[in-house]
Amino acid sequence: MGRDVIQSAKQSVVAMSDKEIRRGVPVEIREADNGEIRVAGYAAVFGEETNIGGMFTEVIMRGAFEKAIGRDDVVFLVNHEGLPLARTRSGTLTLTEDDHGLHMEAMLDQTDPDVRSIVPKMKRGDLDKMSFAFRPVRQQWDDKAQIPKRMIQEAELFDVSIVTTPAYAGTEIALRSLEQHRADQVQSQAARRMRMKAKAAGIEARNEYMVAPVEQPEIVSGTVNEINMQNAVDNWHLGPVVASSDPAANPEYWAMMADVWSINEAEARRQLCANCSYFNNTPEMMKSMEDIPQTPFDADGGGRGWCEKLDFICHNLRVCQAWERKDFVEE
Repeated sequence: MGRDVIQSAKQSVVAMSDKEIRRGVPVEIREADNGEIRVAGYAAVFGEETNIGGMFTEVIMRGAFEKAIGRDDVVFLVNHEGLPLARTRSGTLTLTEDDHGLHMEAMLDQTDPDVRSIVPKMKRGDLDKMSFAFRPVRQQWDDKAQIPKRMIQEAELFDVSIVTTPAYAGTEIALRSLEQHRADQVQSQAARRMRMKAKAAGIEARNEYMVAPVEQPEIVSGTVNEINMQNAVDNWHLGPVVASSDPAANPEYWAMMADVWSINEAEARRQLCANCSYFNNTPEMMKSMEDIPQTPFDADGGGRGWCEKLDFICHNLRVCQAWERKDFVEE
């Protein structure tokens, strides 16, 4: 069974199987005076960066479930399957958001055979972890760090569950989202390069016959350039600090990069921004970079160029871990 959703202003049909599962934190269980069983805990925690199988990290942003709480009919399950033990529509499951995360409280009927079968296991601690099933409605990817980071800004909720072994199911769905993000980035970079060429040629970039207008700026500002450059230093080993064409200079840096790439030092020294596929130092690009102030990592000798991978101005005698071989074509 499928359902239509609006995601990022584009309409798509998504199957119910396209839900993802994330783990929460331990729950508490209490028996009320009227005999009902109260189960409470946080199904999701805001702001915590979680490593999803080494493939990407993920953060649930505050407010991600604000709309879902009043909109979605959410059920309380065991291991995300079977008949519901409580649900929001009947008032037996209550979901709230606070500064910490998504809090759930379920009142279970002790006369229910399904409830009676799990309560002893919950009291012993055999069933004591929370998990939730969701589908992102709005999300953002940061693909500039070594491990991509996913930020869930708004989500649709399917269920909250008490589970035996919390797991990360549906990661292939998230990875499809990452691939789409990367495809969109490639498309936007191509459009940006066309606008830069138009600017260099004195052509109005908004000419609809030249290229359709897009939201991205032609090139980042000086401030953003410095931020992205520092990201390359911190996360991608941008260096060396003092660039040099001397084949014996900076031995410690090149030994480190050789280790990072699992090659020898001589090979590492040949992998420079000057022959990286992401390094753009065309005349059109150089003209577009004229007004951006130099930083310590694009100043000393050599020549500047735009890194199309990490969006900052680099230097042809330096390199970072993002390096990929450029295929030169004889003109």
